[in-house]
Amino acid sequence: MTFKLSKIPSDIENLSELINSLKVLDTQRNRLLLNYRFEGNPTVEELARSFGPIQFLPKLENRQPDSIQWGNLAALTTIDYMKKFNFMGVLDVEDRIVLIKNSFTDFDMLSNARRSFDLKKAESAFPDGSDIFVKIGHDICNNLENKIRCRLIGRFCDLKIAAEEFLILTCIFFCNPAHPNLSLSGRKILNTYQKIYTSCLLQYSFLNYQQNAPSRLTDLFSLYHSVKKAHEEIQTHFFFCKTKMPNLPFTRLFAHEP
Repeated sequence: MTFKLSKIPSDIENLSELINSLKVLDTQRNRLLLNYRFEGNPTVEELARSFGPIQFLPKLENRQPDSIQWGNLAALTTIDYMKKFNFMGVLDVEDRIVLIKNSFTDFDMLSNARRSFDLKKAESAFPDGSDIFVKIGHDICNNLENKIRCRLIGRFCDLKIAAEEFLILTCIFFCNPAHPNLSLSGRKILNTYQKIYTSCLLQYSFLNYQQNAPSRLTDLFSLYHSVKKAHEEIQTHFFFCKTKMPNLPFTRLFAHEP
């Protein structure tokens, strides 16, 4: 399924269509994450240049992924999800690469936090409840891991983000025209779609929060800072992992991370 949105919704019917379409895509992404696996070690560039969905295989019985395999599968299902938005076909290949590289980890962190929030858990975890981190036995990393596990869930609890808000908000974050190295045409396309999704979220907020809609929108946008802070912490942890355990089998999807 490829999701298409050609204009800014102006009524409840169009907003409902948008939300339902996003729910379908998100359900597909979760189904792939829970029931499938991937064979191969592609780069973001290779995935961005290929047309069509990523090809997954049914999960093998009695084989549970480890934390690295979970992280890789989560990244792949997220990139597959992102590729299904119709504006991705309008962007130049190089812009698609820039956008995916700068977006999929943020989405994965938000998705993990959302799942744990829905399950009323205090810490982010993979779908089977396993830890999102490789253990490297370092006090600094232990403290950092605790921050990362809890930071975004804490923000979800503070804001009490509805599922519909989450889906539209992640689209707004995804269509970020401020990423470095985007072409001028890429920035214009993403700016247009970011305005579309922002209009949708504002409309949803007016329907549910009436006169408090503008302040609700401001509160939701504040999550972006928390995501970027968590991403910086993830990068620090990734650096420690590569330093302390250089033989860990990280895949090429994360080669762009410092």
